[in-house]
Amino acid sequence: EDNGIGIPTDSINHIFSMFYRGAHQEFGSGFGLYNVKDALAKINGSIQVESKEGAGTNFKVIIPGK
Repeated sequence: EDNGIGIPTDSINHIFSMFYRGAHQEFGSGFGLYNVKDALAKINGSIQVESKEGAGTNFKVIIPGK
């Protein structure tokens, strides 16, 4: 969880897409969140995001147990 600028509502559906970068990004490949979601899917895990512009973003990673 952070207290940054948050993710705009119209971007939330795209943040896990390969090569997607937010409008305020100067650096990065747009591959990080895609990679995380892909790796989690391979072990039947998942990632969830909640964000509010101006208030920050919270990512929840779910890793299944044995």
